[in-house]
Amino acid sequence: MTQYLVSLAQSSPSSSSSPSPSPLGGILILLLLIIGGLCLLNYLLKNAKKKRQLSQLGNGGVVSEPGAAPGPALSYERKGGTMGIADEITKLKQLHDSGALSAQEYETAKARVLAG
Repeated sequence: MTQYLVSLAQSSPSSSSSPSPSPLGGILILLLLIIGGLCLLNYLLKNAKKKRQLSQLGNGGVVSEPGAAPGPALSYERKGGTMGIADEITKLKQLHDSGALSAQEYETAKARVLAG
């Protein structure tokens, strides 16, 4: 077995006769890794911004169906009297315009506020 390996090592072509590898492959891989990293960073930053805006609603960004009982966000706002229905809808509209809420989430939350 060792004689076979030795003969293979002796019969292999020398490195000077083979062409040197092109650095283009390495550059392309590095470029793909950089682009992937930037896309991941962009995704994480947008999600963090959306979560922060949704948490400003006071219920951790949870939007339930219109017929559901009001969650903690709406109940503390109405008990304290700090935010009226118009203010709540205005804030929801701002979140929708900024892209933090989809159209469906906006309509669901608005219906929930109007249902009282």
